[in-house]
Amino acid sequence: LSMSGYTADRAALRNVESRGWGFIRKPFEPVALAVKIREMLGAPAPVILVGDGNAGVRGMLRSILAAAGYKVIETSTIAQTAAELLKGSIDVLIADTATATATDGAGVNTILIAHTPHEALRAPDPGHVLTTPIQPDALLRAVENAVLTQTAKAGR
Repeated sequence: LSMSGYTADRAALRNVESRGWGFIRKPFEPVALAVKIREMLGAPAPVILVGDGNAGVRGMLRSILAAAGYKVIETSTIAQTAAELLKGSIDVLIADTATATATDGAGVNTILIAHTPHEALRAPDPGHVLTTPIQPDALLRAVENAVLTQTAKAGR
C-alpha cells in the first residue's frame, strides 16, 4: 500500500497503479485505511443493514457508508429488517430503537440510532449508540468497530 499527500503527484500514482499496488491519499482516517487494506486483501465489503422508518436518515447513512466502501441494504419496516437478517449475510445492523428492539439484532452487532436523549439512555449498550444528528466520523468509527467485532466473532 502506497500513500502520498501530494495532489500533483500523478506520475507516482500511475507508477503505483501500473504495479498493481494499492494507493491511499494522505491525510486519511483510520477507517479509510482499514477499508483500503480490506480491499487490497480481496475481502468482500462488509454488508451493513440500515433499518429506519425515516427515508432521509436511511439515505444519509447510505451515502456515508457507500462512500467508505461498505455494501448497504436499506429497510423501512421491522418486517423487512427481520427478513434481511434471516438471510444471514448481514455484518452490522444500524437501526432505530423500534426496529432494533423488535428484531433483537438476530445475533448481529447492532448500532442503535437514538432520535431522542431518552432513547439513548435506555440503550442496553451505550457504546453502540449514535444520537441524531449523526456525525459521519462517529458513524464510520462505530461501524468499523462493529465490523471488527463481528469478524472476530465469526472467526474470519
